[in-house]
Amino acid sequence: MDFACGEGYGCSVLRQSAKEVYGCDISEKAIRHAAQKYKNIKFSVASVTENIFADNSFDVITCFETIEHIEAEAQAKALENFAKYLKPEGLLLVSTPNLASPLWVPNSFHKKEFDEKEFYEFLRQYFSYVHIIGQDISCVSFMGDFNSSSYLQIPELSQEHAPRYLIALCSQKPLPKIIKTFSVDITGSSFVDLTHVKQIVGGLAPYLNKIIKVLAFFMPTKKLKSKILRYRF
Repeated sequence: MDFACGEGYGCSVLRQSAKEVYGCDISEKAIRHAAQKYKNIKFSVASVTENIFADNSFDVITCFETIEHIEAEAQAKALENFAKYLKPEGLLLVSTPNLASPLWVPNSFHKKEFDEKEFYEFLRQYFSYVHIIGQDISCVSFMGDFNSSSYLQIPELSQEHAPRYLIALCSQKPLPKIIKTFSVDITGSSFVDLTHVKQIVGGLAPYLNKIIKVLAFFMPTKKLKSKILRYRF
């Protein structure tokens, strides 16, 4: 289940590995579009606070960049629903901007935001196991444990371990091993200079050889005009 699924792209990504996918959004227009575009996914108009699904219905629930758009009382109701909808071994992935990030700016559409400590304490009211990872975005995206010495620091973002976004994995059972991810979008002209790419992510040098080789192979022919290269380590 992808709550606040928007036009359905995220659901289509989940459908690549899931047997069955549902998507919900409060926008009727978005759901109509999603249902027309992605025929093998079940969409419905619903809010995260509505109790519309049976208990223990889903293996995985995702809810990205949504929780901050509702008031504290509604946030609590949403988490109660997520906990009920998930199977006993189910997994919730929920993300939100980090209030402690040096890049944080006020957003009039946000009702209740979190820093890492507040987010963890909030989620632990509903789940026995919570692990929060950080996400920073420049011309690359890196996800990993921001309290770890191995966390990638991009100078133009911050000198401190305060990522721009928080992504929480929540479950009533012990969580799986967290895999760090590194993504490069080669669709734009800014990635023509492969040397620049390597400089920016120099902290990942041991893992870059394969990435650079792939970039060098595809860049001249522009074969990947609409593709994202992802490398997991």
